[in-house]
Amino acid sequence: MTITLKPETEARLIQRAKREGAELNELADALLSNVLVDDPYRMTKAEIEASYRAMAADEEREAEAMEWAEGTLGHVIK
Repeated sequence: MTITLKPETEARLIQRAKREGAELNELADALLSNVLVDDPYRMTKAEIEASYRAMAADEEREAEAMEWAEGTLGHVIK
């Protein structure tokens, strides 16, 4: 398989391989393997943003969170 990288990405990969004394293909494989792990807790930025929007739209949950935060603030100020 051949993967084409942007020149600046390729330069950073080469620099890191040299710094770590690693073979370029092995380093690239290790980095990609780490990113491609099927982790049920790993979310994309879009998924995280959608989750926060959904939580913010839940008015009951937001009211409970505000009540909790205000109660906590009182303990901090004293």
